[in-house]
Amino acid sequence: MSIKIILVSRKGEPEKAYLSELKKIGIKTDVVSSFKELFKKMLTTPYNGVLVDLMIRISAPREDKILVHEVLETFPVITMRWDSKTGVMRTFYYGQFKNGGTLEDFINRECRSFRARRVRSSIRHNFHLNVMMSKNGDFSKENVIKTITLNISGGGCFLYNSEDMEGITNAWIILTELDDKRPIQCEIRWVHAWGKAMRIPGLGLKFLDIRESQLQELSEKYNVISLKAD
Repeated sequence: MSIKIILVSRKGEPEKAYLSELKKIGIKTDVVSSFKELFKKMLTTPYNGVLVDLMIRISAPREDKILVHEVLETFPVITMRWDSKTGVMRTFYYGQFKNGGTLEDFINRECRSFRARRVRSSIRHNFHLNVMMSKNGDFSKENVIKTITLNISGGGCFLYNSEDMEGITNAWIILTELDDKRPIQCEIRWVHAWGKAMRIPGLGLKFLDIRESQLQELSEKYNVISLKAD
C-alpha cells in the first residue's frame, strides 16, 4: 500500500539525513520546517504519519505546539534526532520496541495501518460528554453502546470505543447532556482499534445531520463555537 509521510525538520544536514533514510524505504515525503507549516500543509493533504526532528519539537513556540496538538495526539508521530558527530539517528515513538526501533519499524507498524487523512480546521474542545451510540440508528437497550466524547467540535467528535467496527461506515449518537436529545447521524472518518497501538481506542466522527438547536446548545454550554461541519 502506498503511503505518504510529512517531515518537520531543520534545513541542512538533519533534513538530508532523514530524507536519505526515507529514500531507502521508498516512502513519499513532504518536508516543512516548522509546526505552523505542518498544520497548513495537513489542512489540505492527507498523510499516514508525521516525522518530527527533536530540536524542532523542543524549540517550537508554545502557540505552535498548541496549534498542532491534535496532530501530535492522533496521528502516528515519530521524533528523530540526528547526531552529526556520530552519524547516528535515534528514534522515539509510542509502541517502540523495548530495545529500540528503527524508522522503518515505525513506518511498517504504525503508518501502514493508519488511514491517511487531513487535520480539521475547526477546534475541538476536551469535554467528556456522555454518549449513547448505535451502529444502525436503533436505540433499543440491546443495541446501545454507552461511551463518552474525548473531544468535540461543531463538526464532529472523538468518541471512546473498544467495540469492533469493521465494515461500519456510519453511527448514530445521542449526547445525553443536551436538552435536544434527537439522534445525530455521523460518518466514521477513522478508527483507532483497541489493542492495535499505544493510543486511546476510539472513533473519529463527522456530524452529518446535527441540528442548529444542538449546535446552539454546544455553543452556549461548552463554548464550542465552530458551528460548521468540517
